[in-house]
Amino acid sequence: MKFNKIFAVALAALTLTACNDDDDVNIPVTVSMQQSTMSVGEDVAAGVYYNVPVILSEAPNGPVTVTVEVEGVGNEPAQEGRDIVITQKTITIPAGEQTGYIQFYPVGDEEINDDREMLFTITSASGASIGTEKTCLVTFIDNEKFLPPAYADLMGAWDVTTDDGNFTVNITGYPEGDPNYLKKVVITGFNGVSWCQIEGDFSLDASTMECSITMQYNQTVAENVNFGPAIGVCDVVLASFNGQSLSLSGAVVARSNPEQNMYTWNSGVCGAIMQNGSFSGSIWFGFLSVTMTKAH
Repeated sequence: MKFNKIFAVALAALTLTACNDDDDVNIPVTVSMQQSTMSVGEDVAAGVYYNVPVILSEAPNGPVTVTVEVEGVGNEPAQEGRDIVITQKTITIPAGEQTGYIQFYPVGDEEINDDREMLFTITSASGASIGTEKTCLVTFIDNEKFLPPAYADLMGAWDVTTDDGNFTVNITGYPEGDPNYLKKVVITGFNGVSWCQIEGDFSLDASTMECSITMQYNQTVAENVNFGPAIGVCDVVLASFNGQSLSLSGAVVARSNPEQNMYTWNSGVCGAIMQNGSFSGSIWFGFLSVTMTKAH
């Protein structure tokens, strides 16, 4: 009898442990959109993506798979393929994590049109139940209506501040009708020398009203510069610079504040002196930090 009692207690303990383990595995998790609305610029630079975040109520013990569907809504519905490309509509949030992202990028156009809207809706979930906040309305703000005034405001004199001296540059653009209108600008007078100029691609993020000038490295910024007997007459190209080394690949981006009266460069730059197409080992100028402020 005593043995039977001991056995019964042990069995009860084993059953209790199994139930506890089962409860740990089946934690109730709810999946929802992190935000109900978001706004992005209709046009975006190549290689830049946006994310619609989905969140779990708590970290799960196992992976959670979430699927969304999209549809254009409003007076000017956005269309998948024409206005937006979604990289994946079904995502998996790993065990222990609480956030996943539906990734997309806008396609954009060069027409002035109304802002377009698209509704993202969580339609199914494996490993979680769908919460009440299951939609996110994405508005694609038309950049084109803001481009002409932003482009016009960029023209003129700008005061440049660097870690190694200050100077003034002049930014010019292209006339309406030219293929480069609203797309490219030229910065003249860099390094305080009138014949030193840098070309950049102009863009505007209408969701933040911040403008960008993207300047490719390895572009020639000055030709036939006489550096004396030691080096001779050489061309100078734009390069990245960190104080110790430089690179000719990539680009530097000058991004404005929302007021568009100040631009901050995201990298140091230098003028690499080239001899017969190869780096000479010397630089003409080198700045670790660069900001441009609209001159008054």
